[in-house]
Amino acid sequence: MARKGYGTILIARREERLDALAQELRRWAPSHALPTDLHDRAEVDQLAAALGHHRPAVRILVNGAGCARYLSTLDQSEIFEHLMWVNALAAHRLTCAVLPGMIEARAGHIVNICSMSAHMGPWGHSGYAASKAALRALTESLAAETYDAGVRVTGVYPGIVATEWFEQPTMPRLWERVARRAVPPERVARAVAGAIDRPRLAVYVPWFYRLLPFIAGASPQAAMRLVRAGSLPLQGSGGTIESRPSRGNAQAIPRGLTR
Repeated sequence: MARKGYGTILIARREERLDALAQELRRWAPSHALPTDLHDRAEVDQLAAALGHHRPAVRILVNGAGCARYLSTLDQSEIFEHLMWVNALAAHRLTCAVLPGMIEARAGHIVNICSMSAHMGPWGHSGYAASKAALRALTESLAAETYDAGVRVTGVYPGIVATEWFEQPTMPRLWERVARRAVPPERVARAVAGAIDRPRLAVYVPWFYRLLPFIAGASPQAAMRLVRAGSLPLQGSGGTIESRPSRGNAQAIPRGLTR
């Protein structure tokens, strides 16, 4: 986006990385870093106020924040609400902050990074899948509401993306199962840029993942079995993956509104 001349506002928790990226992007266009912990609701409220009053007004919003844990549903009870906040409710809050300006200008684009889990929840991802399904529903309703207002809305649905999420202690055996299907984050970023150039309601990364909704429509049971087979924890010498949550933060995927 910066190479195309778009000014950017970068939002994520890790200030050092954010500043380094902003410095790199300034080679092509203005870029500002706004370090924010999207786990913190007060910080999200402050960010929403800042974006709503920013001049020039925000014309493109990419909600790319996300966190997840690979745990059974019973083991996610302590973090379920947290996942819903970061993955869906924070995106809603920021969207509501910039949407009035887009509607007034009759120009704008909101891109929500959803997930294939929004179509069919895999094993160990109930909180993540529920939050991404909520984000998908928000995306579709928002698209219907703003279609005649000059605002475009896109949901991006990646499959497995090679991020720091797989560095969690419980993830190595899952990574062994899914590594061959993983795509680099840069591929998702290119898909976002392409969707902004040519607005579409849904973008799948890789493209053939668009078949899953059709399979689910024809046979939900078959789709569930397919997704389940690809997400079950592998058996090791010690049995299945330990699924007890840690007492620390639940974050795993790098958070930010731009990728």
